[in-house]
Amino acid sequence: TDVLNDPWVIPVYAVCGPLLLLAIMIIGAVLWLNKPTFRYNRNIAVGILGERMLSKEIIDSEHRGEVHRLKPHQIGLHPVSPYKLEWFSIEPELPHGLILDENTGAIDGTPSERIPPTKFSIAAFEGKRKYRAVVTIEVQALQGEPPSLDEG
Repeated sequence: TDVLNDPWVIPVYAVCGPLLLLAIMIIGAVLWLNKPTFRYNRNIAVGILGERMLSKEIIDSEHRGEVHRLKPHQIGLHPVSPYKLEWFSIEPELPHGLILDENTGAIDGTPSERIPPTKFSIAAFEGKRKYRAVVTIEVQALQGEPPSLDEG
């Protein structure tokens, strides 16, 4: 038989084509919405050159968790996630003096170099599943501080 003369060929393609396209779009949307991410207590952190950013553990133990008594630049970063995350890594490297705890994901320390606002990508694992977070960190000098010699 001649396929083009079959009265069912065109209606089947007319219905199946859009349904297939719709199915592909739905699958893509589900995969996009379920991308494995986590977040930090803040998306943007501004540190001050030479001033310590405290980890959540230090804030809890030394300041009884009272973050409202601290200046914003004193509060370090820590992951906020329903997942049991482990083994954290970061790209690019943090500025000198700031440290990523590979076990907890906390970012704290005393920055010793200025950097402009820079996006950092943090990866973490729960078993074999990989999760990502992005934070922006900037390190500024105290107001009125002269520029360092290496800044020209």
